[in-house]
Amino acid sequence: MWPDLIKHLQDAELTQAQIAERVGCSQPTIHRLLSGETLDPSFSVGVALIDIAKKLGGITREDLRPDLWPPEPARAKEPLAEEEENSHV
Repeated sequence: MWPDLIKHLQDAELTQAQIAERVGCSQPTIHRLLSGETLDPSFSVGVALIDIAKKLGGITREDLRPDLWPPEPARAKEPLAEEEENSHV
C-alpha cells in the first residue's frame, strides 16, 4: 500500500524530499516506505500521506486497500432534471 501511494505522489511530480516536508518526516522515512523496508509508518505519517494523495486526486480508498473496500454495487441512474420537469406538465 505505502509504496503504491508514494509512487502516486511521485507521479504527481513530488520528490521524496517534498513528500517528507509536507508529511513532517524525514526523506529517509519516505524512502524506507517506498522500498518496503518499513511496512507500517506512524499514524501521523500515514494519515498525512493519505491526505496529500486525496488533495492531489486520482486515488481512492479502494486503490489503497481494496481488501477492505470492495467495489460498491452499481447504482440505478437517476432521472435527468429535464425529464422530471416534463413529467409535471
